[in-house]
Amino acid sequence: MIAVDMTLPLCFVEGEGFLQFMKTVCPEYTTPSRTVILNRLNHDFVKKEIVSVLKNFPFVSITTDAWLSLSTKSYMTINVHAIDELYNLRSFTLDTIEMPESHTAINIHNRLSQSLKEWGIFDKVGVVHDNAANMVAAMRLDSSEYP
Repeated sequence: MIAVDMTLPLCFVEGEGFLQFMKTVCPEYTTPSRTVILNRLNHDFVKKEIVSVLKNFPFVSITTDAWLSLSTKSYMTINVHAIDELYNLRSFTLDTIEMPESHTAINIHNRLSQSLKEWGIFDKVGVVHDNAANMVAAMRLDSSEYP
């Protein structure tokens, strides 16, 4: 469910509501922890599957945001979106990257560029972001790199 839908964090399986739901649906089942699920997911296999799907799209859009967690750790998430030939929206979360460095335009630009290159979509991306000054500046650093 988590690998296919890519819309829920792994900690979802440890939430009180989900655990109650599982007890109701299948009381004899022991719900695995997020660590067990992470170990069971073959990240490389899932990544290859997503890369294979993304190769079918001439252009994709990404949405991105950076934030501070409650424990004051800094992160940036990158999601990719594309519409297939049947007009179905396909979306995947590519990365949630810990970003201990400052959220300056150059740092955002570098992290974003690195991730997009790793996923093989660097040359076919349009970016949707909030209007924060650092995000706007990051996208303008080398406008030739972003179509």
